[in-house]
Amino acid sequence: MSNQKIGNLQAIAQFLSNASKSLSGTIADIISPARMVIFGTLLTTLNKPMFAASGYVFATFGTTATLYWITAGKVFDRMSKGIREAPSKALIGDLSQQSGDSPTAAFSLRQALGTFGALVGSAIAGIAFNLSGRNYILTFALSAIPAAAALLITTAAFGNKSATAEAKEKSKAVAVAEGETGQNKKLSFLEKAKALKGAVGPAYWEALVVVCLLYFARFDASFITLRAKTVMAKSQLPLLTSTMMLTTTLLAAPAGIRAKSSLKARNNVLLLGFLAMIGADLAFALIGSVPGMFLGATLVGVHMALTHGVSLAMVSSYIPTTSVPGIGRITGTCWSFTDFVFGIILAYSNSVAGKFADITVQQGRGNIGCFFGGIGATVLSGLALIIFAKFFHLGKEDYVQSSGKPSKNSSPGATLRYSALSPLHNCYHRHLLGPRVCRPFVYPTERRLGNRPAAGICQFVRAAAMTAGTDAPAKAFASPSNETSNMYKKLQNGSDVRGIAITGVEGENVNLPPTAAFNIGCGFAEWLSKRLGKSVNDLKISVGQDPRLSGPLLSSAIVAGLASRGAQVVQFGLATTPAMYMSCILEGHVNDGAIMITASHLPFNRNGFKFFTKEGGLEKKDITEVLQQAAASASAQMGEGQQQSYSDAAHVLQTALRVDPGRVPEANFMPVYSAHMQKLLKEGVNHPDHYDTPLKGFHFLVDAGNGGGGFFATDVLAPLGADITGSQFLDPDGMFPNHIPNPEDKRAMQSATEAVKRHSPDLAIVFDTDVDRSAVVASDGEPINSNRYIALMAAVTLRKYPGTTIVTDSVTSNGLTQFIKDQGGKHFRYKRGYKNVISKGIELNDQGEETNLMMETSGHGAMKENYFLDDGAYSALQIIIETAKQRVEGGKSITADLLGKLHEPLEASEFRLKLQTEDFKSEGDHILHGFHEWVKAGADGASGWALEKENFEGYRVNVDEGEGKQGWLLLRASLHDPLLVLNVESDTTGGMRGIVDKVSSFFGASDYKVDSSQLEDLH
Repeated sequence: MSNQKIGNLQAIAQFLSNASKSLSGTIADIISPARMVIFGTLLTTLNKPMFAASGYVFATFGTTATLYWITAGKVFDRMSKGIREAPSKALIGDLSQQSGDSPTAAFSLRQALGTFGALVGSAIAGIAFNLSGRNYILTFALSAIPAAAALLITTAAFGNKSATAEAKEKSKAVAVAEGETGQNKKLSFLEKAKALKGAVGPAYWEALVVVCLLYFARFDASFITLRAKTVMAKSQLPLLTSTMMLTTTLLAAPAGIRAKSSLKARNNVLLLGFLAMIGADLAFALIGSVPGMFLGATLVGVHMALTHGVSLAMVSSYIPTTSVPGIGRITGTCWSFTDFVFGIILAYSNSVAGKFADITVQQGRGNIGCFFGGIGATVLSGLALIIFAKFFHLGKEDYVQSSGKPSKNSSPGATLRYSALSPLHNCYHRHLLGPRVCRPFVYPTERRLGNRPAAGICQFVRAAAMTAGTDAPAKAFASPSNETSNMYKKLQNGSDVRGIAITGVEGENVNLPPTAAFNIGCGFAEWLSKRLGKSVNDLKISVGQDPRLSGPLLSSAIVAGLASRGAQVVQFGLATTPAMYMSCILEGHVNDGAIMITASHLPFNRNGFKFFTKEGGLEKKDITEVLQQAAASASAQMGEGQQQSYSDAAHVLQTALRVDPGRVPEANFMPVYSAHMQKLLKEGVNHPDHYDTPLKGFHFLVDAGNGGGGFFATDVLAPLGADITGSQFLDPDGMFPNHIPNPEDKRAMQSATEAVKRHSPDLAIVFDTDVDRSAVVASDGEPINSNRYIALMAAVTLRKYPGTTIVTDSVTSNGLTQFIKDQGGKHFRYKRGYKNVISKGIELNDQGEETNLMMETSGHGAMKENYFLDDGAYSALQIIIETAKQRVEGGKSITADLLGKLHEPLEASEFRLKLQTEDFKSEGDHILHGFHEWVKAGADGASGWALEKENFEGYRVNVDEGEGKQGWLLLRASLHDPLLVLNVESDTTGGMRGIVDKVSSFFGASDYKVDSSQLEDLH
């Protein structure tokens, strides 16, 4: 039989397969792709027994009937594959849209798994064939088992009625969103063709041309087999096929992951695949040896891995997943048309390849002509891709259906992707416009709204993901007015953003509305793009929130702002501040940036934002730049002078209407972070008897204060064997009904202390709202926060890192300094403000001074070993690890053993003195300068007063109280508020009163604009 005839037979078989594809895709648009996939899989399952029955047919009816029977089975097999092919591609595209991910990775994974299945299946069939005494009937019968398993899995995944009903509801919603009545109006054939052409857009046709040229280069593998027979033994031929398949299996999924990162990456992966195909054709044509054949086979495998799934995903990117007015759903129809074209191209390519091969066979050079023809087709395909990407649409993000910008391929009018219509019961933190803000009840897997009026409303981006009027690119930022700039400047709180997000406290007006959140999202996207030197479209940013009432609203707004600039956003929902930073660095979850929506321990009506990159939290100057960008965004989005005339919701919705929901997927990151915590705890304890349950026999109590720390009890401690009985207030509640989650708050510590007395745990842990701070309560009910907590953490750190420096804020006691010195460490007292403390620690390390702990009396604690991240859960983890190790080693309780050595003052207090002027910063500086000069002049005859040699913040004065006792005072300006703060400690009875009286006389002797009445009222 000639090469020409072989090619023609393959062409006929391929044509029958693609003919069935043409019908199945169109039918899938009517009855759903999932049902057609199930039907096609059923036919494949039934097809297997046909081949097994061929022996019976031969014995009963003879050779001719058997040939017809096998031919019919082959046709039936090809048709069953064709029936499920187009619907399965449409289904993958649909599921990719719903998950918010690119279809590239999905198609490549499909290819990898399919190739692996074929490779393993053929190997198993060969083994079964030989073990059964070459009984092909039994072998075919066995092949029905995996086919039946595939049918069961497919049916279980997609065959339920609720999914079908949900799809119908989505179709109705799409029709309503498009202004239709739910019935597609009748159009003529020409009108439908015109509408179909307009729906797919020019990029689809460009992608089709590229892939058709590529398919023209992919003639049937039988030509490779014929070439290999001339230089290889028949026994080696299966190894050649296995080499191709194994290479494809190993490389396809990684190629898809790489290609999905951007259009440039996708096009580069395809071009590399084209080069691999050219190399394969050259190897087959020019290297007439066994190594040459294996080289060619390997390169074919590389080519298929790099191009097959990626090229199908490229086409999928330009096929609408929505209903087209006047036609209806066309995803399956588009795939049917696409596969039909591919079938024609493959059929013709096999025929042409056969002609080329026959020419060189007649010349006595074997069938190498087909490979030279393949090189020509591959080169044409590559040139087409380069030209379309550079000069037309294949290189433009805004022509991709699942890109970060609205698609120009969308159907006319407002097209609402049905992927945007996620089930409403799963979006408690996505609701938008209700009469009042709801709060979640359960953390973090169950997401409920309870009886809240807003239960039926999803987030801005979900509810408003329409593409009407989205051809224009995002506006460039304009220079804002002074008024707008000042409005955003006032939201800065050091290295955070803070404001009043909702009403509810008399006299406190909202200054952090959704409009501000939206523009801050825009500003951060632009700032991050410049900082990293990446296009905004290539950025991936995670967003999480604490349980505050305003969290869902601000989350929706800031996500819309980020996405409107083109960034991809991963929505975590309830999270913690440390977890958000870890989402930038944990392997497999690396985001370019992260945003945590929180206001720490502040009242329910407050909220704010913390920002991260893999380098850590943003510095004060970075926040200033982000807010400058936000102010510019406000000007660009609305125009100066218009902000007051727009409602917050209207402003955000105006741009959110353009956002593609495929760029804002949801993910639950807290289980990842919890698993990370568990791993650290196991490694830290390293229990000799039960490594995986190192906390077995321990009782720990967690007081989360209805903030975000409940996970630490249920998802970290309990799975490792700990008894968490008595843990309280674990459920998030943005009203904080039991006590403010704040390790500095007396009521919070008292609540935990009482719980310890009731339940007698080994240790209790107290968290703040977003879990970047913590404190503990010892087993005897003794609260350990502030200086005590720093001392405890210092002792643990010095056991691991002897001699290390420990940085603290300015208000730590003299006793702490001596404690650290006695433990062998060095104390560096610096400024208030956790970012100041951490930054100083980083600076000291850079200067060569080993500094492993940076901790503030507020409970913020960061360790060098933990990326200099202030993580309250990590601090608590260190105490728990040390507690467990002490018991294993037979030592004393860590809290009793260490804290007994800490000298604490007899009297201590803090006074917050209000500055009574708008220009409070200047007045504060003026008073501090006067205080400094007053102390230098002798402080009105005060004996034993001496200024600290180094003052980084305000002025600290050491007070010699006699008999080796020493008190101190520190007068400083508040970091953010119009206050002067006076801290006083004394080691003698009544000593604090004497110090305060002297300071009070200082204020009374001058006309300072400060309310010092607190000092006079002290008795």
